[in-house]
Amino acid sequence: MKLKKIYYSNLRIARGVFTRENWKLWFVAARFFQIHGTLLLFWPCLWGYFCQTNKSIKFWELAWLFWGSTWMRSVGCVYNDWVDAPLDYFVPRTQNRPLICKAEGWKIPMICICGFFSILAVWTLPFRVVFLGCVGWILSLAYPWLKRYIIPQAALGVLFGWGVWVGAALSMIPSLSLCWGEYIVAVLWSIEYDSVYSAPDQWADRKLGLKSLANYARHQTRRVVLEVCMIRWGIMGILSYSSEKSLILVLLSANITYYSLLKVCFIKSYSCHQYFLLQAWIQGGILVLWAYSLVPF
Repeated sequence: MKLKKIYYSNLRIARGVFTRENWKLWFVAARFFQIHGTLLLFWPCLWGYFCQTNKSIKFWELAWLFWGSTWMRSVGCVYNDWVDAPLDYFVPRTQNRPLICKAEGWKIPMICICGFFSILAVWTLPFRVVFLGCVGWILSLAYPWLKRYIIPQAALGVLFGWGVWVGAALSMIPSLSLCWGEYIVAVLWSIEYDSVYSAPDQWADRKLGLKSLANYARHQTRRVVLEVCMIRWGIMGILSYSSEKSLILVLLSANITYYSLLKVCFIKSYSCHQYFLLQAWIQGGILVLWAYSLVPF
């Protein structure tokens, strides 16, 4: 009888956690349908993937990079929201995040999704890709804590730029020097767009004692972000010295970024969000073309 009671008790608990509401909460917290965040993680993966010398592109590898980016970004968002929930309550932009109110319902969906995709990755991908992916996971777990000690935009750049190495691991013969250059470009690009995106939060960050580039730069935020952009453009120009097409794309990228940055109002969330979307959709596509044009056929 005791075993029967334990069985039915565990069954009721299982039915309680495997509910539609819990899964709905996870999907909302994971921003699963906000594709622009996934693209910002996916583009650097493509840069690294194009670092191969023979350009033997395979559809299943591109599909894995995209779904891996979706998986990493979604799980990372849920974990980050859980860690930052006590602070997000005081920041206007993040007050509506669901994990602030409900901090338990995400755990079972998170375990299921992480477990399924981890087994699938180990089963289908080469060891070098799995290893570098695991390093990326460590960076993702460390990010919410790391950003308390260094500028969050720099921590995000190290994490989002790591896709260059994961993409390069899928290439048979990647160019390591080119990978390093593209990784630095990816880090600087992440610092740029996240500094603009989080700029309206600087007053709340100041009250809470949190770090951010806009918090340090204050009224000089536009100038500081532009300086980061200029360093990125310089590195891209050096990497593009042997390709006219690449240089043209660098100039196009710089032109779009410069004039878009001049129009941003750093105290308005809508204006900063529009710049963020521009980077995710337009700028990201241009940079993919740039990375593809670096390695000759």
